[in-house]
Amino acid sequence: MRMNKMSLTSFRSRMLYLLIGVVPVFFGCQTATLNVQTSPDEAEVFAVYPGQQPAKLGKTPLKVESQALFAHPGDSFKLLVQKEGFFTEQFLVPKSLFAANVKLDIAMKENKAPVACTEQDAAVEEVARNVAQAQSFIQAKRYEGAVRILLNLSDRFPNSSVVYDLLGNAYYLMKDLESALGNYEKSLRLSPNNSETQRMVNKLKSIYSIRAPAGN
Repeated sequence: MRMNKMSLTSFRSRMLYLLIGVVPVFFGCQTATLNVQTSPDEAEVFAVYPGQQPAKLGKTPLKVESQALFAHPGDSFKLLVQKEGFFTEQFLVPKSLFAANVKLDIAMKENKAPVACTEQDAAVEEVARNVAQAQSFIQAKRYEGAVRILLNLSDRFPNSSVVYDLLGNAYYLMKDLESALGNYEKSLRLSPNNSETQRMVNKLKSIYSIRAPAGN
């Protein structure tokens, strides 16, 4: 029996529907993979699962079986791509994406922050770390250890008022009032609006005025 034009169209649509329905089954028999390529290459790739630390997958060009990626519970994870001198790229990867092979081509954007800014950030971090250690020494009454750390910092970062404040505190607790006053005054020259430092300077000067012999 001949098919009219409409029935032929319906037949073709039906066959196309059946073929589309077969595709996921066909790919389901294959090992789906995640392929990550970057420009430039040698970028580090990490998988971040909820509540866990980033897990390193390797460097680009990278090929990973999706079955291994979704061994963790959850319907998605975050992909981080990092390379020194470039901005970090982030992607949210849903589990449904891995019905077939997935390929990511990433053109990484160069981080053109001035070297001076990078060095400044490193200096701030170093000062903060050593200041925290000096403070813990002072709290533990290990004043000499705190002074060693702070003197080293004052040589390297002579414009940091907090270093001189802490030196003043350490010397004051060691009852070396002359050294304490000298460091408080250095701090005050750098930060003239620091009322607490000004209070300590006034206090130590009043002590010296009481102790000083008449006419001296």
